[in-house]
Amino acid sequence: MSTISWLEIFDKYNTQEIIMGKILKKVPGGFIVNVFGTEGFLPGSQVPQSLKEKGEGIVNNDINFKLIKINAFANNIVVSRTEIFEQEKKDAYIEAMKDIHVGDIYDAVVKNIVSYGVFATINNKIDGLIPSNELSWQYVNDISQIVSINDTIKVKVIKIDEESHKISFSHKECIPSPWTTIDSNVYYKNAIIGVTVSRVIEHGVIVSLENGCQGMLPTREIAWDDPEPDLTTKFGVGDKLKVKVLSLDTKKQKILLSLKQVQGKPINFIPVGKSVNCTIDYKTEDGLYLLTNKGISIFLPKTEISWVKKYDLNDYVDRNGKLKVKIIANAQSGKPATASLRQMYQDPMSAYVPKSIHKGCVSGELAKVYFVNFNDGLTGIILKESLHGYKLKKGLEIQTKVINSDKDNRRIILELHRESEFSGNDIMEMLNLKPSRTVGILKKMLSDAVTNGEIDTSYAAGSNFIREKAKDIL
Repeated sequence: MSTISWLEIFDKYNTQEIIMGKILKKVPGGFIVNVFGTEGFLPGSQVPQSLKEKGEGIVNNDINFKLIKINAFANNIVVSRTEIFEQEKKDAYIEAMKDIHVGDIYDAVVKNIVSYGVFATINNKIDGLIPSNELSWQYVNDISQIVSINDTIKVKVIKIDEESHKISFSHKECIPSPWTTIDSNVYYKNAIIGVTVSRVIEHGVIVSLENGCQGMLPTREIAWDDPEPDLTTKFGVGDKLKVKVLSLDTKKQKILLSLKQVQGKPINFIPVGKSVNCTIDYKTEDGLYLLTNKGISIFLPKTEISWVKKYDLNDYVDRNGKLKVKIIANAQSGKPATASLRQMYQDPMSAYVPKSIHKGCVSGELAKVYFVNFNDGLTGIILKESLHGYKLKKGLEIQTKVINSDKDNRRIILELHRESEFSGNDIMEMLNLKPSRTVGILKKMLSDAVTNGEIDTSYAAGSNFIREKAKDIL
């Protein structure tokens, strides 16, 4: 073989250009092919199954190849058909997809069943997925109960991904929707109907109606005396229930149902949020037991009496025994409904938002904090380190600014709110001085320092300046 031919072969190998060759004969492990006037080897592993099955039938055929291995010294050439075949197959698939459009309906053959749906083939070449929720108008718990491998079913193209060349099908779109034929004489508001549990979800139970529609039974409509029942232990797939229709919307394909309203409202039921007048029945260490006008027992925990104070329960027993409270939890498991007195009024903590100003009275102190009481009964704290040595006296009325407010833990962090400039009155309070010549000297020194630009007019700068100067004068 000439040198020029080997240069050409190396060039085709480096560029991975497709070349034409003739299959000369079948040999163990593959085929002998003619490329560039010399013999090469086509391994059986690099031959598509469709060509393998033809055996001797492909001898003397001209077929495209790619060079995958060359050795000029050993006069050895190895070619492959696999990559070209895969590309041709892909190109043919993409070309065939051009005739597929969203909305088209086909006969499809089920090829595989997986947990999330069914893979099916149309036109003997185009594969697509039927998601499990597109197999039936009802919830599909077991796909194998609906279709089997090799079944031929009608499908509708509902999505085509141009980039990935993936198609999604729907089988249920080829079946009349039960919502279009729902009988308004059977399924109407307040009607009592039979349903079957299909599945339990986080916020309720999905049920199947006798006509094939799916309905929703919310958690709040399960039981009067249990607002948060354990659905997984209470219901199982296939359970038969009698429920009441609360609402029906055929356009949105929604039907809302209630189980508790079929069972009837308990005699001691009072809806959460309702305010009721009561008389005090008796007290315990934990709170007060009340009676409504209808004789229904209600429990008022002592923690729900006041937002700010810890009252002696005897105070309430002595007040003619009458209270108006708000129901905050339904009766359940033999326990009465729970009520709140404080939730009849706005929580005063709502006013203590960061940066808000409040007038209070210093009520005491610990090693690191001062306590400040407010007229609404709340108490906040001022960290002593935030005062930079300034001391507060018990009983002193002060203006405070909220730094942080934690409503859940009833905690208010404050700072002393002063005017922006440090004044002569502040000097006297800080140094415990009465009006005197010393105060006048310090005020003059402070004024000169501000005028000369030595310090700014902030409270912190003024108090620090006076503290240092007072050491020299006093």
